Amino acid sequence: MDDSVIYPKDLQYWRTLPAYAGLSKPPQADTATQTSPRHDGARTPPTGDVPDTWPATKPAPTVKRPPTSEVINDGVEARFSIGEDVFVTVGCFKGMPLVNVRRFYRPCPEKDVWKPGKQGLALAPEQWLALKRNMSSVSSALLACGFSAMHISYKYNGSTFPPSRFDLGNQRYAVVELFRGEAVVSLREFFRPKADQGKLLPSKKGLNLSTQQWDALEEQADKIDAVLKTVLEQKSLTSKVLKK
Repeated sequence: MDDSVIYPKDLQYWRTLPAYAGLSKPPQADTATQTSPRHDGARTPPTGDVPDTWPATKPAPTVKRPPTSEVINDGVEARFSIGEDVFVTVGCFKGMPLVNVRRFYRPCPEKDVWKPGKQGLALAPEQWLALKRNMSSVSSALLACGFSAMHISYKYNGSTFPPSRFDLGNQRYAVVELFRGEAVVSLREFFRPKADQGKLLPSKKGLNLSTQQWDALEEQADKIDAVLKTVLEQKSLTSKVLKK
């Protein structure tokens, strides 16, 4: 009988080891001790036997994810999680009320401490309101962009998908486009080069939101509005504001 029919090829090495020469089947684990069988093949250390049990690997530390929304910094700011390491913070910076969409990081992976990173865009209240007014249009464009990403053969005006740009004011835009084959919403600041003032080019200031992150932002929009209103009224933030 052809043994290759009975035993997978990745187990055939058992039968080539000197300790098991002539056996009709690969050695099985000891049912009493639930330990692996010993062998003296190529995997055995130069001296000593293979231990019955291998040392357990240290499990990766589990990090508690921040809540979906919370009041931080002694009631000065409110923070909303919109997926992975991207957060929306609402508060004042140097006396100016801002809605800050930013990527955070943990300086120490073992601790649940999040710090704001460089990737992100801070929006003034009027820019946030402009973004909220355009949310339904942005979502429609994002849906069309996602459809384009799934059908690469689809062409429009010589490109896979024409970016849709929504003006937020002061050269800040929400741009729906394809990035590395994925549909994203890019919240970004643009600039005009000195050599050609007619061009409007994207800068490095900003970040891309995935479809899931954009959906989470749209879902939290009303709560962000409530917090922003409280900040503009110069009132202290409490957890009650997040429940509105």
